[in-house]
Amino acid sequence: MKAYFAKLKYLFKWRDLAFTVLLFGIILSIAFCKAQNLVEVSFGEKAVDIASAKYSMNIPYDMIESVELAQICEDDKIVNARADMALRTGQWTNALWGEYSACIDMQTDVCVLVHLKDGRFFAFSSKSEEVTKQACQTLLDKIG
Repeated sequence: MKAYFAKLKYLFKWRDLAFTVLLFGIILSIAFCKAQNLVEVSFGEKAVDIASAKYSMNIPYDMIESVELAQICEDDKIVNARADMALRTGQWTNALWGEYSACIDMQTDVCVLVHLKDGRFFAFSSKSEEVTKQACQTLLDKIG
């Protein structure tokens, strides 16, 4: 009987260790995903490039009519898009902007709204409100 309890105690130690390692791995993967920049914005000589894993857009500066910082609308409808808890990409529509293209990291409540000269809108954001505001200011500086 003593050997049986010793064996059970040994099995519980391994089970507890496996559970702890699994829990630690889950916490690390969540932290890693939160720290990732899901939307990359790069400012070139003649255009701004906005890209995520499944979407990219190149907008020449001379095609931009105006740029502003805007609140992300929660009542948007999907036209031809992808969305999950972290990222919103593709074609969307709402009452304020009509149909627009988006590449929005959902970790922030604001986005850069780009109004193109042909009447279209494009919205993008990055991993934080601060980074998104910096991107907006950089884009304003680039278009003069």
